[in-house]
Amino acid sequence: MLTLILKSTVVCGINSTTILEAAVAGKPVVVPMFSEIIQQPLYEDAIKFFDALQYLDVADDPEHFIQLIEQRLADPFVPIEKLAD
Repeated sequence: MLTLILKSTVVCGINSTTILEAAVAGKPVVVPMFSEIIQQPLYEDAIKFFDALQYLDVADDPEHFIQLIEQRLADPFVPIEKLAD
């Protein structure tokens, strides 16, 4: 899996350690969180790595998801400050 992450420009996923591995590798990560319901603190336990979402690009609907992927393909740079907090 690490080889695929390193070859990727953008990584998308949810509830997978792959998103954490990609972030540590300095890859931009886009997480689809399309439902307002799952974005509520009540569901923190159902969403893995909920606390890490603040360091990733989170899309709130399909259009935003596509937009974030396109933006990251055009500019995949992830500032170290975003990961270091």
